[in-house]
Amino acid sequence: MFKFIDPHLHFNQGTIQLLLAAERASSWFELLYTGEEYRRWLVYLLCLFDGISTKAVSRIILWLGIHQKEHNLLLAQRTRALSLLKGLKSRGRSGLDVPNSKIHEWLNGFSLETIIYLMARSQSDRLRQAISLYVTELRKVEISLAGGDLIALGLKPGPHFQEIFRSLLNARLNGDVHSREDEIALVRRCWLK
Repeated sequence: MFKFIDPHLHFNQGTIQLLLAAERASSWFELLYTGEEYRRWLVYLLCLFDGISTKAVSRIILWLGIHQKEHNLLLAQRTRALSLLKGLKSRGRSGLDVPNSKIHEWLNGFSLETIIYLMARSQSDRLRQAISLYVTELRKVEISLAGGDLIALGLKPGPHFQEIFRSLLNARLNGDVHSREDEIALVRRCWLK
């Protein structure tokens, strides 16, 4: 049946192993009891698409009539996820000796389905630990300051506010600041002379 859908789509031992890993990753996420919903079928579809080109995936999702809102996940997010895995593999073991802010940067913006797929696809315990840390802690980290706070400190509004917010978030993620007062002190030290 897979060959009928697309000649590049196949079901082999590697596919079975990846689907089993996806089942374990899905169960892991559900046992976190976050109350967040995700579409398990999309995780499995990402696994079935593993190893085939984006062009073939695009053809298959059109043939299957998959809703347009899932196209980004199955095309753009999949491409970004595979690129991340490839980049980490080329870095070797040292690829995960990174601060929390880097893990957040890598995984921020991915859907839960893509994150679970990454967990299933990863062959590295260290990457699975990084993904687990992101899901359980890092994605919830927020800064205290807002634009009005920066203006009150004497900064003029502009695109540099995004850079400041990113630096504050990185500092929070890496444990360099812990409170609103710490954030204010960092802004004063780095952006107010």
